[in-house]
Amino acid sequence: MVKIKCLILFFNGFEDTEGIATRDILIRAGVDVISVSDSSEKIVTTSKKLDVFTNLSLNDIKKIDDYKFLVIPGGNIKTVINNKKILKIIKDFNEQKKDIYAICAAPCILEKVGLLNNKHFTCYPGFEKNIKGLFENKNVVIDKNIITSKSMFYSFDFAFAILKRHFGIKMANKIKKDIKPYKNIE
Repeated sequence: MVKIKCLILFFNGFEDTEGIATRDILIRAGVDVISVSDSSEKIVTTSKKLDVFTNLSLNDIKKIDDYKFLVIPGGNIKTVINNKKILKIIKDFNEQKKDIYAICAAPCILEKVGLLNNKHFTCYPGFEKNIKGLFENKNVVIDKNIITSKSMFYSFDFAFAILKRHFGIKMANKIKKDIKPYKNIE
């Protein structure tokens, strides 16, 4: 079995739970999660002042061929929304028809490169006013290669939607049961 490999963007000010909980759930399912910082350093500070070491720095990413999808947590996106290297990586994922997942404020970064035009999405309440897409007031929204989620509170729903897409409902339910005896996903 070929292991799925993904990139998760950790930047200074990313929302702790959105990044770390999503990473954790993906790893539990066997995904090879590669964290990348938004700079040449391999350490970032989360929105709640936790220092996090990443696997790679932004300068280490030469091509995205090995990665199946990209995860972008929200938080203080002002630090990355105009980062040309990040915007290029997002465009490259989209051009290769790879999946891109964004939660909370992060859909605004997708808007910056025009990925949400005529696509259904959700985001942190109020941010939808800055996005030219088809807003849905739901916890998680899936439209083709893009999954978006509303906020930190829905981090687990976001992560399980990713698992369901890549591994199916059985794997999503197995991981859910492993962390808490929830009812099955419907």
